[in-house]
Amino acid sequence: MERFMKDSWKPFSSQLTEEEFSKLWGSLGPEGQKAFGRASFMYQRAMKYRSCDSDVCIALLCSSVETLSGGGNVVFKDWLLRNKLGELANNDAEQVRASVNRAY
Repeated sequence: MERFMKDSWKPFSSQLTEEEFSKLWGSLGPEGQKAFGRASFMYQRAMKYRSCDSDVCIALLCSSVETLSGGGNVVFKDWLLRNKLGELANNDAEQVRASVNRAY
């Protein structure tokens, strides 16, 4: 497994085998692989810094989302809501939206 792909696989290693990830990776094409690799790297860095600097963590997560969006118009808080943040926090969407708006 090439180094870039292996580094991108790290956050998913508990859910996907190397072979499964390799198949998905191959289906992305060169530009998709670059974007996914960058997003994965930023996500890993965000997790590393989450306990010492939450502002850096959020900035890295935002960059990760923007990288995967292909540079399109993505509002991070809306992306969070679409990805079931409400379920994770045991709140309904309106409660989560109010909380994210205050933090945003």
